[in-house]
Amino acid sequence: LDGVNLLFVQLIGDKHNTQEILFKIKQWDRAIESLDLQAITDMCSDRFKVFDVSSQQNNVSEFKQLWEKYSGDFVDDVRVYKRKVEIHAKSDLAFMHCYILNKISCALCLSPIN
Repeated sequence: LDGVNLLFVQLIGDKHNTQEILFKIKQWDRAIESLDLQAITDMCSDRFKVFDVSSQQNNVSEFKQLWEKYSGDFVDDVRVYKRKVEIHAKSDLAFMHCYILNKISCALCLSPIN
């Protein structure tokens, strides 16, 4: 994982699926960095949920709406960095929690203030 030192990834539970889980996380990060909504949502199950301190999306449709609301402000050079990564895994479920910094250049930030 770019931006993540694998020595600091703590795996809890089923270690057998570790490589697949880490691969999927890397795919997700690359899709976010390339601003590829289709690639992001193609990875999501019907039971997809994502949340952070300010919002929660309970399905892919809600996530798409949020993405489309803000994506017009993104320009490029998006990077995802993670710290204190913990992955809790079972054979049919994985949960990751960590600190994420998304470095995003946005059009609003680059616009001159009049």
